[in-house]
Amino acid sequence: LPQPPAPPSDPNVFATTKSESRALPGLIVTMRLTNMGLSVFMSFAAFTSLLSDDFSRAVLALYIMFFAALMCCFETHLKAVRIGVEDNCGFMMGGKGRVGFMLFVSLLCFSQGLLGKISGCLLLGNALFTAYVMFQHPEYEAYYADSESADSMAKKRGVNWARDNPEVME
Repeated sequence: LPQPPAPPSDPNVFATTKSESRALPGLIVTMRLTNMGLSVFMSFAAFTSLLSDDFSRAVLALYIMFFAALMCCFETHLKAVRIGVEDNCGFMMGGKGRVGFMLFVSLLCFSQGLLGKISGCLLLGNALFTAYVMFQHPEYEAYYADSESADSMAKKRGVNWARDNPEVME
């Protein structure tokens, strides 16, 4: 039997193959975990800079720690945090704004000594990878916006599996 056409709200509408549509949720989880890990590393690098005698470097370290906390909290996708981010940092809700934010913070990291340069390079690479994923998967924006929690991602995977395997559902 032919499959019915996908409804417009389906995040896999733009995927060219089934493997691409299945790869995106895994990529998003990987990118979220990477962002959280980089946030911790950036905070550590900034914290080590607080011990320096340079006042401007210490102020930048405080900003980096705040931005790292913002990025880490955003990636948890907790509803309370999400509401705060939407109200105060709406640019984080879109992929392009998030990439721009990561580029900006990566440039700040380069002022923080060796660990800062390492975290800056890693964050810069992560921003470029995020831009690449957005280019390769046009459905990224819609899927990322819909993925409020790991629970909703699991539900989407289950629905997609059930739709792709109708013989099991009979």
